[in-house]
Amino acid sequence: MPGYRLYALGDRPGLVRDVDGEDGREDGAIAGEVWALPTRAIGTLLIQVPPPLGFGTVTLADGPCLGFLAEAAGVAGAEDITRFGGWRGWLAAQGAA
Repeated sequence: MPGYRLYALGDRPGLVRDVDGEDGREDGAIAGEVWALPTRAIGTLLIQVPPPLGFGTVTLADGPCLGFLAEAAGVAGAEDITRFGGWRGWLAAQGAA
């Protein structure tokens, strides 16, 4: 997912849209996961999502879909892990995969 930054928020990732893309940091695609979820289960999932995460439109290589994003204010001071190419890449680099 080019056009985004990925941050480590403790035990979960936080994806933030990179509005200007001109912050001088290394850019690249971020690997994600696409899940199929029955419509009736969406509400149950959403009430379990802790702030600063939320639900919104994420643009994938093959078009937009609904996904999880983090509030920009919620990643202030968090480690930018975009360079690892995704959450699993970052976990592997930490020896926790």
